[in-house]
Formats: sequence, structure tokens, C-alpha cells
Amino acid sequence: MAQAKPGLIGRRKVTRATALGLDAAEHLANNDAYSFFERLGDLIVTGPTRTNVNDFRAVLIQAEDFA
Repeated sequence: MAQAKPGLIGRRKVTRATALGLDAAEHLANNDAYSFFERLGDLIVTGPTRTNVNDFRAVLIQAEDFA
């Protein structure tokens, strides 16, 4: 599944959204930026990165631990 990130918004996008019947304030209040930008045609899709930094684990072993 592709990773999608909402985009940036400004006055022009709000005007375009209003013309499409989208309410930016309502989508913001519902924490629904995804469908807002998708319907606006401005959703940023980055695709898979094939990395997951949340799975990173580090173990530090010092030489004195083996003495």
C-alpha cells in the first residue's frame, strides 16, 4: 500500500475546495485531511520506503561486561 501524506493548504486551495463543495474547516475538525486532499486532487503519495525506523533496536555491550 502506498504511503500518502496530506499536502499544504493556502488561500487558492481553499477557494478550489469550496468550488468543489469541500469544507476545509469541517475536514480539519474531523481530523480528515486525507479525504480532503484526495478529493481536491492534491494528496501527496510517496510510495513505500521499505524502511521502518520504528523497528530499530540498539543494544550496547561494553567490554567490561565480559571481564
